[in-house]
Amino acid sequence: MAYLHVKATVDDYDDWKSSFEEYHSKRAEFGGKSYQLYQATDNPNEIVVVIEFDSEENAREWSAYLEDEEELTEPDVADIELTYLDLVEQKQLSAV
Repeated sequence: MAYLHVKATVDDYDDWKSSFEEYHSKRAEFGGKSYQLYQATDNPNEIVVVIEFDSEENAREWSAYLEDEEELTEPDVADIELTYLDLVEQKQLSAV
């Protein structure tokens, strides 16, 4: 599995979220499996999305598709950063 980490500031979270949801089936066509969405506690327009893909190649193809659609250069999305990640370790912590 590969992950695409997206960090951005959006003008209006609700508008952005509505647009984001329109791409669910398209993300799946590119091998998207799941995602996690975060907001900064002090600014709900600062978001981080971590999308799980079946391969890094598909994650990169997805971001290239978004670039072609000009979704990454929309005026309502600023300071966007994309990072491709491999999961190295995951561990569940429990109270002793």
